[in-house]
Amino acid sequence: MTMITLRKSALRPLLSVSVPWSMTCNSRLYTSGMPDPDLLIRTGGEKRISNFLLYQLAYTEFYFCDILWPQFDAVELDRA
Repeated sequence: MTMITLRKSALRPLLSVSVPWSMTCNSRLYTSGMPDPDLLIRTGGEKRISNFLLYQLAYTEFYFCDILWPQFDAVELDRA
């Protein structure tokens, strides 16, 4: 379900005001039922997330490194 559909549902009495918004929104995302990520690793020197999992990354730690993904190894993971 997209956010537009969610907004339309909010305008109709399908959503209850007693249910917290975060629970309502989370249940309609593609990642519902999965825990939010604890760590996001971005390789290649890019320091952006491009709206990737934007809602789920609210409390995630970010690690940006200049090396490319094929060279990412256990040592670099320990640095993260």
